[in-house]
Amino acid sequence: GLFFSSMPAKKELHSAVRALPMDHLVWAKVKGHPAWPAQVAHPTSADSQRFGRAPKGAVFVRFLVTDECAFIAERDLFEYAEHKAKFCRKSQAKLFLTAVEQAELKAGAPSRSTGAVSQTDAAETPIKSAAKSVTKNNVKKGEVSPVETLPDLDVSGQIESDTSSDDGADLNDFEKEREQIMQRNMQVLQSLAIDEIKFEPASPVRRVSSAPKRRRSPEPVEQRPKSARIAGKVAAGQMPSSLREETKLVMLPAPTLGREKDVWQRERPLGDVPLVAQADKEEAEEKEAEGQQGGPADGEGEIDSVGRPGPRTKAFTQLLQGLRCGPGPALTEFPYARMRCKEQHVAKVVPERIFSVACHPAPDTSLVAVGDKCGNVGFYQPDAPPDRSVTVFAPHVRPVPALLFHAQDPHKVYSCSYEGVARMMDIGAEKFVEVYATESEEEMMASMAADFANDTLYLGMKSGEVIVKDLRTAKAVSHALHDKKVSGLAVNPCNANMIATSALDRSLCLWDVRKLKAAKDAVSVGLFEASVSSVAFDPSGTRVVGTSMDDTVRLFDVKASDFQKSVVRIRHNNQTGRWLTNFKAIFDPSGKHVVVGSLQQPRGIDVFDAKTGKQTCRLTGDFFQSVASLLAFHPTMPLLAGGNSSGRVSVFSAKK
Repeated sequence: GLFFSSMPAKKELHSAVRALPMDHLVWAKVKGHPAWPAQVAHPTSADSQRFGRAPKGAVFVRFLVTDECAFIAERDLFEYAEHKAKFCRKSQAKLFLTAVEQAELKAGAPSRSTGAVSQTDAAETPIKSAAKSVTKNNVKKGEVSPVETLPDLDVSGQIESDTSSDDGADLNDFEKEREQIMQRNMQVLQSLAIDEIKFEPASPVRRVSSAPKRRRSPEPVEQRPKSARIAGKVAAGQMPSSLREETKLVMLPAPTLGREKDVWQRERPLGDVPLVAQADKEEAEEKEAEGQQGGPADGEGEIDSVGRPGPRTKAFTQLLQGLRCGPGPALTEFPYARMRCKEQHVAKVVPERIFSVACHPAPDTSLVAVGDKCGNVGFYQPDAPPDRSVTVFAPHVRPVPALLFHAQDPHKVYSCSYEGVARMMDIGAEKFVEVYATESEEEMMASMAADFANDTLYLGMKSGEVIVKDLRTAKAVSHALHDKKVSGLAVNPCNANMIATSALDRSLCLWDVRKLKAAKDAVSVGLFEASVSSVAFDPSGTRVVGTSMDDTVRLFDVKASDFQKSVVRIRHNNQTGRWLTNFKAIFDPSGKHVVVGSLQQPRGIDVFDAKTGKQTCRLTGDFFQSVASLLAFHPTMPLLAGGNSSGRVSVFSAKK
């Protein structure tokens, strides 16, 4: 329907309509529509309920023929008789012409004066209508004048013939002038003798092809030989069924090399594991398969070289033996502005998704260790030649969630696995020594921390327990501290009696190891809205940071009386999904910033101020093209290593 129109103010085309009586004929203009004949009306109760209160300066009208109604502003209303000639030319629609004719009837004037066309004469053109009033006696030879332009026609552009007006007694001056012009135009048309001209259609042109088309002869279809098997005959080269023996399908195990798809189907090795690099194992297996292995020596049987250290293992042990640990220069300000990720500092280290990252504390050497989903532990030297930069071992068969370098002994590396075994790599003994193993492999180890000054190892379990293992003896004590998996463990670097835990029960807790018995003994508890995936202390031991799946990274004050309210909340997208390792925020060596992986494009690492929680910068690079879920700082060098979910390690360094 048509509704109230509030057109913008324009130049007035008419005098404003004032105090219009009922049934008064007007032209009503609605935005987007031509002016339409309408009558001033009084709104009924239904109209009042539909339109509500009348707007100020508006008149209620009812449109002819359509019977629609609306409140129209006075500036959009025009006197019917005064503006008839102007608005009748705006439309040729049949409905509009009917409305004009109905308005003329209501005005009491014949429809001819409005230009409306009756149904009987609707098909006549202006020239045909004028021809009826012109006789042959009016046409004189030699008195034909050029065709003159007709004045502006009415709404329909057509003229209805009226035999009663031949004498011109009832015509006004305008209509008389129009009749004269029409008569002169008819004389011109008759002098042209258009009716005598005959138009004959031209004969169609036939196209003749230059050369006849040649039909290709069908190529012979080669018939395929019939199947001898379907015909019940013995095919060529086939053994008759009477001579066949029953065969069995034997599935040969494919070489795994630590990359089986279902890692949970692999049995965990118990006891010590030989320290042999995967490259040496592969080389020895290839030699045995090719028959290049030497024969018996002194009648003692075959030599098993698969479990012996090869050249890659020996080169790595020599590297580790040459490292030293000692106090290096403290980093009071971490140089983020100079950090760059070069092309040679990105490498594929382990086959599967990375679950843990650690940097060796040697002050003069860059060495990064990572553990992956299939139990592999890889070591990466960013500054070494590419062919000797990566060394991989397989001390476990399931994901390795934590790696620790011994702070005082640079030759020892501790690792734990989902299979429920913790091991120490001892290059002197050339093996991975078993430190602790659960009774069942279903008792999964999910996190690990150590107090090497007191020879104590803390293991976080899937069941929510924390196992305290004395590295000097076989003693191990278990404490039920959480209801769900302990996802993170950390030891306060300035107070060895304080540890922090994070768990899937949405809590981050501080504990005094001297009073470590049950969950009620927690010194402080910080609650999140979702599971907490990590926990870490700053170098001063005064603050702790936790990463949660509620899309926050929160920093707590360890010494605050109200631990829960001392939080600095950082909004961060931590929804890594199924195929990416959970983010784990950590402090930088200066303790002034917190870094965490990022899902944003372009790929990078987010850096936040530890006091305010505001983002200070973002580490990106042309060769950093993946999500680094796990990060690790070198304690004394400007070096940051990140591991992604495809086994790739990227190193940011300030070295030129």
